[in-house]
Amino acid sequence: MNAKTNAQGKDRKNLVKAIAGVTGQAAKYNGAPAFTYTVGNYAVERDGSITTEDEAGMKTLAAALWEQGFEIEMPEPAEEKESEAEEEMTTDSWTLTMPREDFTETQVDNLEKIIASKAGLIRKALDCEDPIVVLTEDRVVFPWFKRMLGSGESLAVMHFITALCRMAKNAKRITAKEKEVPNEKYAFRCFLLRLGFIGAEYKETRKRLLERLEGSSAFRTPEEEKAETAEQEA
Repeated sequence: MNAKTNAQGKDRKNLVKAIAGVTGQAAKYNGAPAFTYTVGNYAVERDGSITTEDEAGMKTLAAALWEQGFEIEMPEPAEEKESEAEEEMTTDSWTLTMPREDFTETQVDNLEKIIASKAGLIRKALDCEDPIVVLTEDRVVFPWFKRMLGSGESLAVMHFITALCRMAKNAKRITAKEKEVPNEKYAFRCFLLRLGFIGAEYKETRKRLLERLEGSSAFRTPEEEKAETAEQEA
């Protein structure tokens, strides 16, 4: 696969350095005629794009690079069957459900662990009730809202829950323990990137899902933000 980036000219070296830092692999410059850099399983092409056969690894790398300010345009994924989500609305509630047959027991367990590990952030970001999963004979139910949702908000929530389900189906190992985070917005933004909300097409969805959280989405700590500001003013 080939992912385009905004690293042109001199910025390509910064991209290579960032990939080496994320992967822990040394970078090698290959010279003429291709003029590519190789970092582990990744090749940085002359135009700044990244080529690899490791699709899963590329998603993780892209999320890490977005955190460092690089813009990554992922190729369109191969078409795969998504669980068909259904909205159930009343005058004072909104619920999303999916077919139970689309999930194995392991995948349901993964889903519950993923949600549990981010429960506090999810509650605040979505302004919802406890984010639990309820299983019926034929549905997986997300009864998270005791209020009506507008069309824009319901679409963002639907995308979010669908992405959670996708991660649960593909995950190999999940830790259910919730950790305290000093910067809510940054932590949840990183989580959204891991879920696949990468690129300009998801900008509005990311904004909607982050707007209720405290902190900075661009900097992990206030110290990092101050250092960046000082560097720009120098």
